[in-house]
Amino acid sequence: MRSLSSLILAATVAAIISVSHPSTTLASDLPLMSTSDHLSSGPGYQAEVAKVKSIIDRLSAESLEQSFDNAAYVDDYYNAGFLSQSIGDPLEELRMLLGNRRFAKLLTGLRQLSPDDQYAILGKYFRKYLSQYRDILSYPKDTEQPFDPRHSLARISEAPGWPPTAQGTCCALHSIVILSGILGQARMWPAVSEAFRHPACGVDSTAVALSPAASDFAARQPLFSEPIRAQVVFLMARSISDVDAAMVSFNKAAALALIAKETEDAATAQAADTNPLSRKHGHWTTREVEIPDYRAEVIAYDSLCVNYGRDVDLSHGCEKVTFVWSRNRDLYTQLAALAQ
Repeated sequence: MRSLSSLILAATVAAIISVSHPSTTLASDLPLMSTSDHLSSGPGYQAEVAKVKSIIDRLSAESLEQSFDNAAYVDDYYNAGFLSQSIGDPLEELRMLLGNRRFAKLLTGLRQLSPDDQYAILGKYFRKYLSQYRDILSYPKDTEQPFDPRHSLARISEAPGWPPTAQGTCCALHSIVILSGILGQARMWPAVSEAFRHPACGVDSTAVALSPAASDFAARQPLFSEPIRAQVVFLMARSISDVDAAMVSFNKAAALALIAKETEDAATAQAADTNPLSRKHGHWTTREVEIPDYRAEVIAYDSLCVNYGRDVDLSHGCEKVTFVWSRNRDLYTQLAALAQ
């Protein structure tokens, strides 16, 4: 039988190894609970398995156009495994998109189209959801009931016969602009950058008759936050050619220069850091993220991963995309400013 001291030593060594060799998968950002056998055999676990299967079945039955039509379905962005990392976390909105399997399906479907067809469908739904968001914010004041749970500004759930939600519409627009950046759709940049110039609601607020509740909502939760704008600028800078950047007046060189400088500073900070906990998470500037196929049995934001310790399922393949992954809020501010 091993002594208590040897067990403690072994656990300490294992902990040091885990700190020195952090995983670079998205799941490593999320705390995992016990993975004991009784948890994976209980009714809660089986309910989560059934829930994931129902989501996959629903997405499998959708065409690409139908998936875009359903991109504002807000419930799919708030699943049981999604965890807010902290108040003001610059990656929270991105994590919400990556936690929705429909985002992965949209990306896969768009990859199969020609650039012209990609642009056509992205432009169509960008205009649709921007108009829908404007309509939500300009509901007649005399019928507005901001404390009614059915109200579009308040709800984060869907119900038959109820109007679309502001949050779901916001997430749909985030999905479209992030997908445009990943795919290097330079022709989307003029419309996207114009919307970015009015981050509160995507259009000039003086042209929209906002109710008091809508004005407060837009001020507290702008449609296009700095982190979302920064991600799109970065993704575009990495994916479009110099010729295309010049054609749409996109400052690609400035964006790449900002990232290069931040990467150099992060490397210096990492080398000088003696704190094991902060070194474990790393001084990131950018990070390659694996986005599993929508048919994956487990993704990083499923309760199956977060609460039950299941590994992320990559058996159906994945997309690898590099995002800004920094704790430095100034970097997001500077990148977002390039969209003005």
